[in-house]
Amino acid sequence: PKPIRINLTDLTPRACERHTSEGLVRGVAAGLTAAGGRIGGFQAELFSTIPSGSGLSSSAAFAVLIATAVNRLYNNGDLSQLTMARIAQQAENDYYGKPCGLMDQLASAWGGLIFVDFASPKKPDIESLSFDFRRAEFDLYIVHTGEDHADLTGAYRSVTEEMKSVAAYFGKRVLRDLSLSRLIRALPLVRTVTGDRAVLRAVHFFQENERVARERDCLQQNDLTGFLTLMNESGDSSWELLQNCSLPDRPTRQGIKLALALSRILCEGTGAARVHGGGFAGTVQCLVPRKKSVFFRKGMEAVFGRQSVIPIRLSPVGAIEIM
Repeated sequence: PKPIRINLTDLTPRACERHTSEGLVRGVAAGLTAAGGRIGGFQAELFSTIPSGSGLSSSAAFAVLIATAVNRLYNNGDLSQLTMARIAQQAENDYYGKPCGLMDQLASAWGGLIFVDFASPKKPDIESLSFDFRRAEFDLYIVHTGEDHADLTGAYRSVTEEMKSVAAYFGKRVLRDLSLSRLIRALPLVRTVTGDRAVLRAVHFFQENERVARERDCLQQNDLTGFLTLMNESGDSSWELLQNCSLPDRPTRQGIKLALALSRILCEGTGAARVHGGGFAGTVQCLVPRKKSVFFRKGMEAVFGRQSVIPIRLSPVGAIEIM
């Protein structure tokens, strides 16, 4: 593999490094410097089993890994997990060219199951959850549909831009400053300005925020049945309202939708499935009853190929140094 080398005396973004590991490393170094940290070089070998372009947040994990390594090597680990996540997000936004939020980076920095409330964007409320799906006789899988998740920046950006257009109609910066009832009252006029897809995506936002809080409550109360129901509702909403399960200009390639439909057929109405991450291409996430796991894996791999079904175990910790 090609070594990653950058000059730490020049930390300005470079157009030629967009969508490259070099861009992420340079961006992380710039972020650490801006946060008051020290930076320096190191030698490391990196290994990954994440399929390329699968939408499993490998860029976020890589950026958090580099930030954590430099933090440990040159700053005694003094910078917080939240700072590491923010630095990784900035590197992705400004150096890698990916208009992402902060959730993937927080997941990589914290580890385990977390619930995040962004009411205060500069200081989100992060709550660790404790639930063992394996003990409940359920297996968590990611199914890689074979469609490349790369080069979808425009599709991702459209979601954010359209939601902000609805907020802007009401003189607000973000949808969180509105309510679904206010949107519905103004719907006849809003749709003429923003278009119907933007409105549908806004409806998804309001309902999904409320749904996620109920999912957290279900896990805290050991209500797996309730959680699975809500996870399926979330997946349906992504398909129907957010519309991030396929691309309009690729009508014959709908691997995510096919995987979601096939998951429900193979699980015979049990378990749950939804698009994973930002969507449009890549992977789906499935919770499968263990008694159906073998049948599920065989059925999925018959369609999407060998090793398309990736078993997932949640690490209780995020990026750390193992002594």
